Amino acid sequence: MKKRMMYLLTAVACMGMIATSCSNDDNNDGDDNGNKTKTWKVKTMALDPTWGDTESWEFVYNTDGKVSKIYNAGPDWKDTISFDYSTTGKVTYKKGGSTTTCLLNAQGFVSELQWNSTEGLRYEYDATTGFITKITEYWDGGTEVKCVNTVKGSNIDSIVYKPENTPPSWNKVFNYSSGENLGGIQQIAQQTDNVSDWQAQSGLFGKACKNICTKVQKSTSSTPTNISFTFDAQDRINVLTRAGSDWSEIYTFTYYEED
Repeated sequence: MKKRMMYLLTAVACMGMIATSCSNDDNNDGDDNGNKTKTWKVKTMALDPTWGDTESWEFVYNTDGKVSKIYNAGPDWKDTISFDYSTTGKVTYKKGGSTTTCLLNAQGFVSELQWNSTEGLRYEYDATTGFITKITEYWDGGTEVKCVNTVKGSNIDSIVYKPENTPPSWNKVFNYSSGENLGGIQQIAQQTDNVSDWQAQSGLFGKACKNICTKVQKSTSSTPTNISFTFDAQDRINVLTRAGSDWSEIYTFTYYEED
């Protein structure tokens, strides 16, 4: 009995000493090597920027785990984005009275977003990580690469942008913490300027990076975007703040709880 108590006290003491800068390690949602493996689906996301109106999104998923509806709202308006997967290899969504058709690749990510019969965007992904690596705009008779992403390990390291008719290109470089992105928050896909916040978080435009982005440095700016966080009891980001020299954006998140 005394030996058992000694082991218990030692274990408790060790757990009290374990900490990281971005997440706690006092739950059992990990593999045999101590790596966190459990992630949650985002239920709500809200944005409060200094540069515009607030906006919120509530994500609903079907039994296959795919997003089926998003309830979108602003200060004085509401909208529902509805998704239809009835055609194999495609998803269509209705938003604001219009319908958009997307082709899906073998991973279930959007490979082509069709604005109409001759115009749209094509998306390419890393086969291993599921990250967006390239976005190309196309139209009747022409194409233009919008951006190319570089993957480094389990994160997107940088994005090179190729603005229309404005050479040379410019880039953004991302810094990450060692803390794992357990909530599955998308921080990088929307940085491509061709994926919106709700599209990125829908799960249809690639996977989220493994780690948490803490800084974005744009090659055309001397001031970086610094990113700070708070976490809930399950080590998931519940408040994310992006800030530049004269602006800020505060995102808040809630999650579906799983047994």
